[in-house]
Amino acid sequence: MNEYPRIVRAYMRESFKMKVVFEDGLAGVVDLRKLVPLKFLNRLENSGELRLPMIDEVAGTVCWKDGTDLSPVRAHELLQKSLNEKALVDSNTH
Repeated sequence: MNEYPRIVRAYMRESFKMKVVFEDGLAGVVDLRKLVPLKFLNRLENSGELRLPMIDEVAGTVCWKDGTDLSPVRAHELLQKSLNEKALVDSNTH
């Protein structure tokens, strides 16, 4: 049985970008607009809470005080895809 990816650390960056670190070692910056509905992100940003993400250690996800969270599975997929695309571009430029 495969366990789903778990986020162990998260750091807000500029705009709606967040650096996430997964338990399996995968790390990188994801665009929260691809993971959380914009109406929730805007509400979090307007309240100042966007910059205060928490890690739900049981679920292995990033969440905020109001109950908003993001899917660690989708975040892992997006990050893996972007890293694969970057590797492909880098290999084609050498």
